[in-house]
Amino acid sequence: MSLYKIIFEGKIAEGYSIEDVKKNLASLYRVDVGKIDRLFTGRPIEIKTDLDYQTAVKDQEAFEKTGGVCSVIPMEEDADHSTTADKKAKRSTDSNKSGQPQSLLQPPPLRTSRRQYTIIHPLFMSFYSKDFYRDVAQNWKNYAFLYLLFLLALCSVMKTVKIHYGFSDFVTRHAPAFISQFPAVTFSNGKASIEADEPYFIKDPKSGEDIIIIDTTGQINSLNDTNAVMLLT
Repeated sequence: MSLYKIIFEGKIAEGYSIEDVKKNLASLYRVDVGKIDRLFTGRPIEIKTDLDYQTAVKDQEAFEKTGGVCSVIPMEEDADHSTTADKKAKRSTDSNKSGQPQSLLQPPPLRTSRRQYTIIHPLFMSFYSKDFYRDVAQNWKNYAFLYLLFLLALCSVMKTVKIHYGFSDFVTRHAPAFISQFPAVTFSNGKASIEADEPYFIKDPKSGEDIIIIDTTGQINSLNDTNAVMLLT
């Protein structure tokens, strides 16, 4: 099976600053930013080795979400067909001779599913934090969707409470003035009738304008040329 390695040469993606990338890499590999500084020497550095292709591509995607640009290349076959353990030992020795820190050449496993922030953080960090949004994109997965549902439910509850109090206020303070104007309406054989002269007008207590018209005689068949919003025929 072919093996691959990830190489980093200090390049960063467009739209990122070096400081942002260093900070993101330090967070990804759980090391101090000072150690990440050693990756930006301009020389190719092996980030991970002895990977199958799918793992290499997955690790490359996680790495490049930090803003760094890396490459996946095949491992070179040794002429003496040495064992994998011998190859690792040889590369470890060569790395130490090159002066590069071994801890950087073989960093801890990528943290691709460990969230840095809790569900409380979005309530304030979503207004300003780039790190928060990157953590959501990299690690939250389905939690991001669930959080949106939670936020929607929270907003709906507040809106529902507002509607409830608004309706209660209308029923308590304003509705009696309308209800007191309504005559008794009788329905018989599919037809409506009232014990009052028609057309009958129900007015807005504040403006005095007609808002509901009741006319079962056929004199008024449309709300055209009126300010009313309801017509009962």
